[in-house]
Formats: sequence, C-alpha cells, structure tokens
Amino acid sequence: MIKHYGADEIRQLAVDYDVHGAVHLPGFLGNDALSRLQAVVDKAIATIEQPRTADQVSTHLRSEGRLTVRYLWRDSAELREVLLQRAVAQPIASIIGSKTLRFWFDLTFVHFATENGDAGLGTPWHHDVPTFSFKGDLMPSLWLALTPTDSTLSRLMFIDGSHRTNQGYYRSPEIRTPAPGEQDGFVDLPDFDALLARGDARMLTWDCEPGDAILLHPCTIHGALGNTGNGRHPQRVAMTTRWLGDDVRFLPYSYERARQNRAIAQTNLMLGQRPHGDWFPLIYAASARADWMHQQAQNRAPDPAEQ
Repeated sequence: MIKHYGADEIRQLAVDYDVHGAVHLPGFLGNDALSRLQAVVDKAIATIEQPRTADQVSTHLRSEGRLTVRYLWRDSAELREVLLQRAVAQPIASIIGSKTLRFWFDLTFVHFATENGDAGLGTPWHHDVPTFSFKGDLMPSLWLALTPTDSTLSRLMFIDGSHRTNQGYYRSPEIRTPAPGEQDGFVDLPDFDALLARGDARMLTWDCEPGDAILLHPCTIHGALGNTGNGRHPQRVAMTTRWLGDDVRFLPYSYERARQNRAIAQTNLMLGQRPHGDWFPLIYAASARADWMHQQAQNRAPDPAEQ
C-alpha cells in the first residue's frame, strides 16, 4: 500500500530534505491506498453542502477557484486506516531525523478550473509556521497528489533552501499588518517572484502523478498557481497531512487564537508541553534496535559504486 524505502534511499532523501527543504516521493501511495483516499475525498466534496451531524468535525472554506477541507481524519475511519499507520510515518520520521512521529491533521485542497479558461485563485508564497500552534524543526508536512499536477494544474512550487535562509517568520496573510510604529515580531514577505526573475532565488517544482508525495519542512516557502487545466482536469485535488516530531512543543504566537482550535481546546495543552492525547495520536516510535540500525545506516560511509 505504501512505498518501502531502503536505508540508502532514506539517507539520500534526508540529505536532500536538509539542503532543499522539500523532497519529491514518486509513487508514495500504492494503488489501493490511493483509491481509498480518493474515494474519501470525492465523497467529502460531493456532500460538502449537505446538513452536518452533531458529531462531524471536518470544516470547509470556499474562495474563488478553491475549496479547502480540514480534519477529515476525525470523520473518516477509512482515511485513518490509510494514513495513520506506521508504514506512512516511518519514512517521514527517518527523513527528518525524528525517533517519534504524531499525526496532527489533514488539509484537502481543491483547485477548480474556470469555464472560460481563467485561473482561479492559487496559493500565494508563504510558509506554514506563523499560524501553527507549535514550534519545532521536526514538524513536516506530507503533501499527497490525488490528481495530476503540472504547470497548468496548480503544481506546488518551492523556494529552494528557504527553510535555512529565513530571518524569522514571515507574516501570514491571515495575520493583520501592525499599525505604523507597532511591532508583532513577524517579517514582511519578500517579493519572491522578483527574486526568482533576477536569479537571486531558485524555484523547485515537480509534476506529480496521483499517488506521488512531497515532504516539506515547516519553514519552506511554497505556493501554487491557479488551475488553468481548461477541462482536462477541472479539479486539482491534493491532501496535506501535518506531523509532529521529537522537538515539537505547544508554543503558539497567540494562545487565545490557538484555543479556538478544537484539538487544542479539548486536549487542554499547557504552554511548552509536547503534543499528546487522541487528537495527536502517536503513529511511529522507533524501537531501540530500529533506532540503532537507522543510525548505522546514516553513519555508514557511502560505497563508491553508489556515487
């Protein structure tokens, strides 16, 4: 169901992740896992406007050319069976260098093509950490393609190495700009399009087939253009899953805002605590033997034949 990675593959992916801030994982989801996940998302999209039951947790937000759905995992046993398993979490943990990995939540992004061929709203350049309730380096996102992506189909774009060159957190569009003379601790977002045009930044991007994944660092700058597929794929659908590793602690920029999130409120996390409880399930923990083998693989000198 989930692609298996050998020690040599993990070692190279870990190096690339550390250097670039994002790595492409072709064929991460096998056909069965992909089909099951597509069925969950298709059902959610088809029933999004139907009356909700009291026990449903997922929420959705519409904007021009885009639909975002959050927390499907709390409503769908099928999604939990596919994604909340060791086979998914172990390669993520190994690539980022974490001995444990907890699942946080899912976000499904649907980018629509317009009838006249104009692009709907894409996703502007940003990184995710300003709106996170947690801080830590081991806090990756796994982005999963459920339909094809390319230059006309809202593929993800990344600023190469931006996770290591950030001089602080860039202000998210969701955070108001402070009044003149005020400080909020965030940095204004540079004009990355201009930087790319001048050659002062480098963009990473990959065309993806359904089942491909991209693993990205929480500080990596990324974005996507609107869908201009012109009917070839009227919907570009992808799911992002958030994960929490060893060094992650509950340290929101706004405690009041963080408590508006149901997971935070019901877990009753205290500042500085590690995530815990059934809203943040532990999916992977390396055994002493597995951890030793991983370290041996990481420390092994490369074979010249592999170069």
